[in-house]
Amino acid sequence: WLGDYFANGCGTSRDYTTAIYWYKKTIQADKSDTDTPFSLKTAEDMLRYQQLATMGFKHAALQLGYVYSHGAGNIKTNLKEGFYWYLEAAKSGSAQGQYHLGLMYADGQGIKADNVQALQWLRKSADQGFEPAKREWSKLHGFFNYHYLMLKTLEMNGEKRQFLGIPGIYEQPERMMAMLFGFPEFEAAAAVSSDSKDMTGVFGYW
Repeated sequence: WLGDYFANGCGTSRDYTTAIYWYKKTIQADKSDTDTPFSLKTAEDMLRYQQLATMGFKHAALQLGYVYSHGAGNIKTNLKEGFYWYLEAAKSGSAQGQYHLGLMYADGQGIKADNVQALQWLRKSADQGFEPAKREWSKLHGFFNYHYLMLKTLEMNGEKRQFLGIPGIYEQPERMMAMLFGFPEFEAAAAVSSDSKDMTGVFGYW
């Protein structure tokens, strides 16, 4: 797609040499088994993407954030740089950029941990329909705001027992982990339609 931008002069001056360069990079990436976007592994590649990112191409900023956060080829991991470019992508409206930015705020990677910012950016991404952001927001919203919740106290065999709820969402992988740690039951935080048999994605407590 970057080749098309330069070939057609979309948002920039028409430049066939640069268009051919990016078409070749795309072909190379398609033949590679690496997950690194467009095989960005050299300083030259990064410089070209930085130029695109500063021109407002949110996808370029997103790719830079990915490469700096993970490292690739000659490019060493630099979480501060990764954060910076994810922020640029997020501000440009990239749902994936907003998602990764939210995670960096949550984990304190490249920036001081900030729960409020983490939830805000994840919410922005979720509102665009990005499914991973929806799931992560549900988990972190419960954890940051409630930590744990005492749901009930029951008397069993003449002994009062307190049941604690750990915030989370109902998904099979999370269900398995909850069972391993002694939380086999799930209670939805809000009423669920009696017609609905599928609890997947529902926020509640284990």
